[in-house]
Amino acid sequence: MIYDVTILSVRAGQTPAALERVEQAVLGADRGRLQACWYCEIGAVGDIMLIRGFRTAAELTAERERLVMDGDAFGVGDIVEGITSDTFLRFPFLPDMPAGKLGPFYEVRVYQTTRAGIPATIDLWREAVPHRVKISPLVTAMYAIDAALPRFMHIWPFPSLDARQALRQQAFDSGQWPPKGGLAHLRRFSSSIYLPARFSPLA
Repeated sequence: MIYDVTILSVRAGQTPAALERVEQAVLGADRGRLQACWYCEIGAVGDIMLIRGFRTAAELTAERERLVMDGDAFGVGDIVEGITSDTFLRFPFLPDMPAGKLGPFYEVRVYQTTRAGIPATIDLWREAVPHRVKISPLVTAMYAIDAALPRFMHIWPFPSLDARQALRQQAFDSGQWPPKGGLAHLRRFSSSIYLPARFSPLA
């Protein structure tokens, strides 16, 4: 599965309207499998994240061409300030993204790594993730394949922000997380908290 991660930067106050249009645009259409649709609560507030899965690179390319030629991606043309779309592959030892109710709070972290940081990070995570997911589940970890700057994204669900803090502390206290030696391969990172749209398969 190849993942398209699209961020819609929406004008202030227009996120509810944008979500209604996005719902109409993505549901029922054969345009990849909708994995998640979330809106940002902490970070770039109001931004909408769409994660869609495609079986092949050709299907993803065709969908992106369609959006360009359509001229109004997801029907939000008059209320969107910017759109970015990035291509990711999951870490090879992880399953495809799940569906169901895991949140409702989702922390999305994106790390820029050193030039050789992605293979090293995958190896470290392969060892550490089995211990970490005993504390709380992992939605996914995946690396970008569409840019010169190597980077990876990981997503964790939490029932509340208080639970996030407590579970993260428990993971640190375990001595198994974060992966030992991982910081040597990291450069910069950003973190945002998202909530699910009512039609999101992952809620």
